[in-house]
Amino acid sequence: MIRLVTVAASLFCLTAGGACGATFTSPVESTGPFGTDAPGGVVNLPLFDSHLGTLTGVSVSETGAFTGGANLINNGHMPDSFTFHIGGQAGVDILSSDPSAAAADLKAYTFDTSMPSQFYSLPKSGVGAYGAYLVLWGSTAITGLPVADFQAPGGGSVQISIDETSFPADSPMVIENNDVFYSEQNLQATANLQVTYTYTPVSTRGGVPEPATWAMMLLGLSGAGVVMRGARGKAVPA
Repeated sequence: MIRLVTVAASLFCLTAGGACGATFTSPVESTGPFGTDAPGGVVNLPLFDSHLGTLTGVSVSETGAFTGGANLINNGHMPDSFTFHIGGQAGVDILSSDPSAAAADLKAYTFDTSMPSQFYSLPKSGVGAYGAYLVLWGSTAITGLPVADFQAPGGGSVQISIDETSFPADSPMVIENNDVFYSEQNLQATANLQVTYTYTPVSTRGGVPEPATWAMMLLGLSGAGVVMRGARGKAVPA
């Protein structure tokens, strides 16, 4: 369900006496816990309101974690020895049918969730345990994203599906050959997205922002040589 997003905004001057720019960063949008190996949680990523000005940059933080474990069961007729680990990728769901351009852009960024290898020597009908484990993944700054895909008149938000996949890997492929079965145990995942927009605000003569921009700039107004005074919301020199 889409919920109202509050943003923290700041105003800054790019050059002394020149045009001013602004940024705002959304709250952290979180989802989970949810299961892995299938499309998982959904977050609502806020879009930039193009009425506020010209969007010049987009940065998205995408992070998450998953926890769990695995059982390894030898159903073969002979003992098996092998090295096992769990690996995979996490990020915006690469299998999602989400039609948004923002989701498609973020799909290009995936994160390795491979965990350390562990050696097992299982007797016939033997069972081995892998984990419990905690895996963190993600990036604090995905940049260079197409600004046109992250804005809309009036703003709004777009649903982003998060997926954290895992799969077994071993040598000499006893699991793939069905001698040993891999059984996930209590796998759960969480994920977080946060977006920062950099833009040049709409302005009138004298550099005073249009009224529509005040709601974005009231929170986190930086000390860039202006203060808010009076009930009419005029900007005057500090």
